[in-house]
Amino acid sequence: MFLPLDATGFAVPVSAHLTARRGGARPEPVVSTLRIVAKRDITNPYIGLPGFWNGWNRFIYNFSGAAQVGIGRGRKEAPYAPPADPRCPLCGAAMGDHRIERGSGLTPTRLHCPGA
Repeated sequence: MFLPLDATGFAVPVSAHLTARRGGARPEPVVSTLRIVAKRDITNPYIGLPGFWNGWNRFIYNFSGAAQVGIGRGRKEAPYAPPADPRCPLCGAAMGDHRIERGSGLTPTRLHCPGA
């Protein structure tokens, strides 16, 4: 089945296509419906790259899309602002009152709370 497409690539109703023909206007080009289904994703970073794995990634990208990171498309995330007075997640006291014992390559870092 073939459907005519308008300038944006969407299918035009058949009645509108026939009306344009009767009015003497030039008919829209007839294109396969496969073109409507297989629209190319312009955000796919693997388009145009050679190789088997780039072809595989180009195919899979159609289903998976881009990585879901950040807070959403078109929105900017505010930079991290550390708290003015950080509190200990264990005891709730100010972190300035704690003693932090930094470990080396084989020993872990330890946090010593002021009340303990």
